[in-house]
Amino acid sequence: PLDRIPPGSKYGDEAAYTAADALHAEGRHADAIQALGEDVSPPALVRKARWLGEQATMNKGLKDDDKLRFCREGVQIALQAVEKDPEYSTAHKVVAIAKGRLTDFSGTSEKIQLSKDIKAAIDRALAIDPDDSASWHVLAKWNVGISKLGWMQMAAITLIYGEMPAASYEEAIRCFQRAEECYSNAVNLYEMGQAYLLMKKRPEAKSAYERAAASAGDLPVYREAIENA
Repeated sequence: PLDRIPPGSKYGDEAAYTAADALHAEGRHADAIQALGEDVSPPALVRKARWLGEQATMNKGLKDDDKLRFCREGVQIALQAVEKDPEYSTAHKVVAIAKGRLTDFSGTSEKIQLSKDIKAAIDRALAIDPDDSASWHVLAKWNVGISKLGWMQMAAITLIYGEMPAASYEEAIRCFQRAEECYSNAVNLYEMGQAYLLMKKRPEAKSAYERAAASAGDLPVYREAIENA
């Protein structure tokens, strides 16, 4: 789930969040954001931030300038949620997700800084809530993305932009596994399989794909898992 609101939360109207979530589930991102109105509680802000980013990446009709604007606005709104409550783990998680989307529209220098920011944000989210599956998934994907660069690229990046946080495929697998322990889902299992393939561990990849196929139901990832199993 996107938002792990603790019992007895000080935050506002959960009925309003539920109504907005229902609109989002129907793919009505703009309506979902509008339903939250002027609510600037952290749970409302993280939803607005996340859904703006989804609009940018899922709406094929948007121009690149509009996609970039939505992504940057999403980052700013997520940072507002952190400012309002630095101990709210979901806010840090959504900062990481929002900045991850922004990397698709960034040059090399900004992309490197965003990568460092993502790692710091998701580490903070997990320090606050170590049992959040989605945060472990984000950290796993961060490790995969950095590891794909290879040592030569990383050496050049370090020389020009300074030291990057450590990353490895092994750490990615550990994070995917931790995500599974917290909340098992097909997407996590499928991407674990992809990571195993990058490590050339075909039997482990096949096992992850089979588990994903068994739990995917009608999700789009189901067909890909079946093909790879």
